[in-house]
Amino acid sequence: MIIGGYNKGWDKLFKPLKEKLKVFKEILLTTDGDDCILKGIKGIKVILQRCLFHIPHQAKYTLWQDKIERKTKPWIHILTKLIDICSVRKIKEDESIAEETIKIKKNELKELIDYCKDNKATKTAEYLENASTDMFSGIEKKVYGLTTSLLERMMRTINQRINVGQWSEASALSVCKIRGAYYYNGFNIE
Repeated sequence: MIIGGYNKGWDKLFKPLKEKLKVFKEILLTTDGDDCILKGIKGIKVILQRCLFHIPHQAKYTLWQDKIERKTKPWIHILTKLIDICSVRKIKEDESIAEETIKIKKNELKELIDYCKDNKATKTAEYLENASTDMFSGIEKKVYGLTTSLLERMMRTINQRINVGQWSEASALSVCKIRGAYYYNGFNIE
């Protein structure tokens, strides 16, 4: 785990892991859409999964760029549909249910993109078209990992503490490592 500026640090993160990752046929990587991460793991086959938590939140920014006012009918419709599309539970009990669920969600996404275009939300439509290729890739390839990062809910708070509270990146990284150990490995300090 590392903390750093946007579009950098991936080589440093993956350098000690690269050889170990080559043991796997492919790995599932959940990302917020930053494809610079792929530069850090060249030579590793990656299934790229967009973090579904990010998509509705980033769409708020593209809606602002499109000058769609908050709480208007188009704004509410787009975000409501997008939150529904991005709500995917772990589906592994029955492959046919997973396939049908993703088929339905892809059709709803296509309809939403058309709605965005019809309602002058062109930046949002473009954003959703770009995101669509990796929104359900983990499930489609039957790699049942997470479609959202467990650390995501704390990143905004950590970022605020660095920017406003003047935490050092080293201190923030230490907190993230402890939380990561708790979320992913069951590590608990009591």
